This record gives sequence, structure tokens and C-alpha cells, in this order.
Amino acid sequence: MFRCFDMTGFKMIRPFQSREEREGERAFKDASGIASKVYPTTTFKNFFFNLPAAGAAGPIVKAMAPARSAKKFVLLGGKYQDELFAHVEPSQLPRRLGGVLDDGVQWGGEKKKKK
Repeated sequence: MFRCFDMTGFKMIRPFQSREEREGERAFKDASGIASKVYPTTTFKNFFFNLPAAGAAGPIVKAMAPARSAKKFVLLGGKYQDELFAHVEPSQLPRRLGGVLDDGVQWGGEKKKKK
């Protein structure tokens, strides 16, 4: 599994998170916990981009994570496309990440109306 996390607007300090951000974080943790129990070794990379202070955060996050997990983290700021394309072909990515696929609802695009 290769996961991409766009950290645009992410707040490191919890009191400033919106209700939606807290709910999203809780849902992510719940889903990740279930997936890791069922498929403990399926993660190839966790790719975080647009991360505030990525240069400073990277060593801190990697120091706190187990070595096996830390190797799977890619923590970058706003210039992430070269590194992303080293792992994933642009033909497999939505346009908003520099790929060619439609952005669609699953990529944060507008909801499509049912016909």
C-alpha cells in the first residue's frame, strides 16, 4: 500500500484544529488500526507532502517511530513531485498531484451529481 497525505492546512497544535480535522484524524486512526491488524506488513510508503516545517519534523517523527516504520515515511514540503514520481507514475495520480487522472470526489474534487 502506498498512501499519500496532503498536509495543506495541517495544524501541529491540537487546540487550533477544526472539528472536521479532529473527526478526520479519528477516522483515519480507526481505519489504519483495523488495516494494520489485518494486514500488518502491507505498507510500502506513507508519503506526506505540503508538511509545515518538513525539514525539522522529519527527524523528530522518524526518531519516535520504530525503525521499520520510519523507513516507510517520506516527509516533504511543497516541492514533492520529483520524489512522488520516483515511486508512482503520473498516469496513476490525480491532476491535483501532478498526474493525469481526473480529480474526482475521492481526490477532494467536487461531488458529482447523480443522473
